[in-house]
This record gives sequence, structure tokens and C-alpha cells, in this order.
Amino acid sequence: MFSINLLGNPFLFYSMIAAFFAQLAFVYAAPLQWVFRTVPLTGVEWLRILSVSASIIVVVEMDKWLRKKILHGAESAR
Repeated sequence: MFSINLLGNPFLFYSMIAAFFAQLAFVYAAPLQWVFRTVPLTGVEWLRILSVSASIIVVVEMDKWLRKKILHGAESAR
């Protein structure tokens, strides 16, 4: 599924972690909630977010698999 090493680009890896925690702070830290006009997410909202994210990953991986299968089939037909 994922063939690239996560730590292959440490700057990208750590910046993604920092962005994740910054997003949590914007949503859950009271002073930042006031500044950015955010409200805490409920468990149901988190489940919706995770299900949509997971479905996108599944669809993209299926697309990659189908493209590889079609490309491989076209090459063997030559």
C-alpha cells in the first residue's frame, strides 16, 4: 500500500506531526477556539471524518491496482 519510508524525508514527517498537533490545538484549546472561532468535535464527527478519509484511501488504492492490472494486461498482449 505505502511503499515510501515515512522517515525518508524527516522534515516532511515532523512538519506533518506539527500540523496535526496545531490542528488539535485550534479545535480544543480554549484561547485558540476563541481566536479561530472553532468548537470541539464530537465522537460522531470524528467517526465521520475517519470513515471518509478511509474510503478515499481505499478508492485510490483500488484505482492504482486497476491501473497496474490494465497496464500489465496491455503489455502481455503485445
